[in-house]
Amino acid sequence: MMDLKYHIASLVAVFLALGIGILVGSTVIGDDLIVKEQKELIDRLEGDFAKLREQNQIFQRELAATRSSAETYQEFAEKIFPLLVADRLKGMKVAVVGSGASINELQNLTDSLKLAGAEICSITGVADPSLQDKDKLFTMMRQLGLATFQELLSYLGHSVGKAIAEKDATAKASLEHFDLVETIGSYDNEVDAVVLVGRNGEGTADLVKFFTLSLIKILQQQQIEVIGTQLSGGDSSFLTHYQKLHIKTVSNIDTVPGMTDLVFMLQKYRADYEERPAAEKLLPAGQ
Repeated sequence: MMDLKYHIASLVAVFLALGIGILVGSTVIGDDLIVKEQKELIDRLEGDFAKLREQNQIFQRELAATRSSAETYQEFAEKIFPLLVADRLKGMKVAVVGSGASINELQNLTDSLKLAGAEICSITGVADPSLQDKDKLFTMMRQLGLATFQELLSYLGHSVGKAIAEKDATAKASLEHFDLVETIGSYDNEVDAVVLVGRNGEGTADLVKFFTLSLIKILQQQQIEVIGTQLSGGDSSFLTHYQKLHIKTVSNIDTVPGMTDLVFMLQKYRADYEERPAAEKLLPAGQ
């Protein structure tokens, strides 16, 4: 597309130069010679335009074919996904936590995990703090006796992690007290794994550094498997921080390939865990 724009701009410039040349040249060159040269130049320009039109038509046909193929592959992937993952996570209890992602944005993920047979115990969405009312945030901080916004995020991460790890049935009401947090389900079930979902945004750097870090630490202390994932359409900042915490990661979780990776990763974790000796399963994390 850039080549086409360049050629059009060049041709416009040529026409302008032609007009100026005709105006200046007509004073020193005979009319017949001017008309002849003008006709030759116009013929060449018409030929160039014809080639550009042909190239554009070829490009449009190739683009349409590419889009059609992509749509066909997407349709096939969506149809084959339920067959590919059916019962792979049957009976597995999973909690989903979104950092900068709303409950609605997590819906496709949770639906896909259910297709694989997983039981979704709870869904927790923590909003991008940069989009929230600052006065309300400061009010929350004062109520909790916290000095900085970063301390508030760490507190929320610890609270969500504690609710999941300790099966705290009363946590739902206390978490929903914060405008930053929305929840679905209950925290009173023991979970096999937690899936973290990150979305990039102006305030998500603090979410990663403080909320997510605090959340992951308490889950790891209780030896709960944590998998960090990221929605498509952003950089890999979430995944980079997840990897520093030594947890498994999956990108583009809102696509069929990304979702398939997650299901297979959870399935492998469960298989590996079930093969471990019973005594080893009871050891604290890191031992």
